[in-house]
Amino acid sequence: MQKKHQQYLNAYKTNCVFVDILAVRRRHEHIKIAGVKYFTFQEVANATKNFDSSMQIGQGGYGKVYKGVLPDGVEVAIKRAQEGSLQGAKEFYTEIELLSRVHHRSLVSLLGYCDDAGEQMLVYEFMPNGTLREHLNCEYSNQPNGMFTYYFQQ
Repeated sequence: MQKKHQQYLNAYKTNCVFVDILAVRRRHEHIKIAGVKYFTFQEVANATKNFDSSMQIGQGGYGKVYKGVLPDGVEVAIKRAQEGSLQGAKEFYTEIELLSRVHHRSLVSLLGYCDDAGEQMLVYEFMPNGTLREHLNCEYSNQPNGMFTYYFQQ
C-alpha cells in the first residue's frame, strides 16, 4: 500500500510541476490576433516619454489616455488602465479581439495592446483634431439657436 501511495505522490508532484510550468508559459505568451500588434511596456513607455504628463490627452473611468509616437513616426493614442480598473486577462483579451473586428471610417482603429509588467494598455490610431466631445461643445457654442451641426467624412 505504501508503495502505491509513493507512486501516486510522485506522479502528483510531477504533474504539479508540469502544470506550474504551463501556467508560467501561458503568462508570458501573448495572444496573436490578425492586425493587432503586441507592444512591450518599454515600447509604450518610450512612445509616451515615460508617460509624461505633457503627453496626456485625456482621462476617463478606464484610466488615462496618452499621445505617443512609435519609432516609425506613427502617432498613436494609448489608453492606460489605472490600477483599480484592471480587468482579468480573459476579459482584456476578449476586448482586444472584439475591438480588432470593429472597423468603420468614423471610428479609430485598434493597432495593438500591452499586457506587460502588470499593465493593461490599448494602442489606437491617433486622431489629431481633438475629441468628439470637444467638437460637439464647440459646435454647440457656435450656434445661436443651440442646434448641433454634424459634419461627416466623405
